[in-house]
Amino acid sequence: MTTTSDAGLPAEILEARRVRLETLLQVASREFDLKLALGEVDRVGGGRIAMRFDAREAMAASYLALKGGGLHLLGHYLSESEAALAAALTEEEGGRPHFVALWHALEDARLENGMLRRWPGMGRAFEARLLPALGGSLLRLAPLSQQLEIGIYSMGRGRPTENLRDVVLAALRKSASWIAEGAQSDRPEGSLAAMRAIYPEVAGLLRG
Repeated sequence: MTTTSDAGLPAEILEARRVRLETLLQVASREFDLKLALGEVDRVGGGRIAMRFDAREAMAASYLALKGGGLHLLGHYLSESEAALAAALTEEEGGRPHFVALWHALEDARLENGMLRRWPGMGRAFEARLLPALGGSLLRLAPLSQQLEIGIYSMGRGRPTENLRDVVLAALRKSASWIAEGAQSDRPEGSLAAMRAIYPEVAGLLRG
């Protein structure tokens, strides 16, 4: 039999996790009015971070995974990447399909690398937010565009890439120096410039 108290307990735990994470993001950013919400989509801006998590997912996830997701979004919040995003959208609209998603994968690696240089202890949280199968053998069955995204992020973060298809690995290896440069840049414009150099090497895998 479920009591009112029992029914309210999960919501209380969830709120406690949200408040704990919100406080962490405020301290890390030094913006003590920054608000965190758990919602249906990831969104940052206007003094607010919304992290995609429904209540059931958030309850099932470890706090470390929630922390990794929140810190990742904090990197986007602090990145001042609006101009680079607009330029990436222009590239895609100009005839470079999937450009934005590929740049976003490289930008994710860049943001996390930058945060790790400042706060090395974030590494465990970033690892915890990744799907357990992100490097599993089934990855070879994913669409090539998705494999490219994962490969660019993984190479940029120095993570394993051996479970990608050979054609994907070959294209990424040709761009390894650009991936490394973009992933270590101090500005989103750096990852954008790197993606402009990388794109011709991977474009053939995106057709159709």
